[in-house]
Amino acid sequence: MQQYYEIKEKYTDYLLFFRIGEFYELFEEDAVIASKTLHIALTKRKNKGKEVPMAGIPFSSSTIHISNLVKAGCKIALCEQVQTLDKKEKILERKVIKIITSGTFIEENYFNAENNNYLISIIFKNNIFYSCVLDLSTSQIYIESGKCIEEFLEKTNPKEVLINLFDKEKLQSIKEVKDKITIIQEDSSIDNLKNIMSFYNLHTEKSIEYLNSEQKNALNVIIKYLQFTQQTSTHNISLPRIINNNDKLYIDKYTRKNLEIIKTLQGESKGSLLWFLNHTKTTQGSRLLVNLLNNPTNNRAKCRRI
Repeated sequence: MQQYYEIKEKYTDYLLFFRIGEFYELFEEDAVIASKTLHIALTKRKNKGKEVPMAGIPFSSSTIHISNLVKAGCKIALCEQVQTLDKKEKILERKVIKIITSGTFIEENYFNAENNNYLISIIFKNNIFYSCVLDLSTSQIYIESGKCIEEFLEKTNPKEVLINLFDKEKLQSIKEVKDKITIIQEDSSIDNLKNIMSFYNLHTEKSIEYLNSEQKNALNVIIKYLQFTQQTSTHNISLPRIINNNDKLYIDKYTRKNLEIIKTLQGESKGSLLWFLNHTKTTQGSRLLVNLLNNPTNNRAKCRRI
């Protein structure tokens, strides 16, 4: 158990899935939470004369259990055996290889086909918000800014919101995202520009000159979070595009809600404008339609083309 406790100490805010053979084992409070959420058996294991709560999940069916835990708001650290079995070694080396959160889980069955699974970062400066928006399941990424953060969040409907501790209070009153906030720690030792260039394997700054300093900050928050959760340097994420809202029809959140564009006033999809119009054949088509309805253009030429 000593190896487990040493690893768990580094991931106190996560359910630690500790790989033992063909099972992920959870211990202590993690086991209690998993047992209650997944309705699985809670057993006990003796450790130094003390009975420790324990719950096991077969590796073969772990995806569905992880999905249910993520939907319940849990964050998970996957701890795998990274050493082959050796008779000389009593304890196999293990380490956390991935962090799974609501904004970084890319299992298809977890998603509502009509909605993107957005992970977003938010930076505030002079009453303007700057947000980098990423759907890791599709690699869609863009940056948007504005003054009305509530309406942006209503439209985007993110699964997870990354924000620093000082700005947290600006979102606390928005009930739709209050339980989706992840606090990020500012790290002055990490140079935003160098980290972005390293992530995208850029050799000059020219490719990201179109981003201002706040937009780079928002992008780098996403990048650092991916580096922490995915534990890998490989990715297929392109540089973000900038969303220009000048040619978009402005709809405030109350009008958006009362028009029942995406959901009815009762929070149901059935009966909404989207439900009536959606005859798309693919997931990508559904998400494109949602995006068009959420961001209607005021450009007549574009309307005629559509």
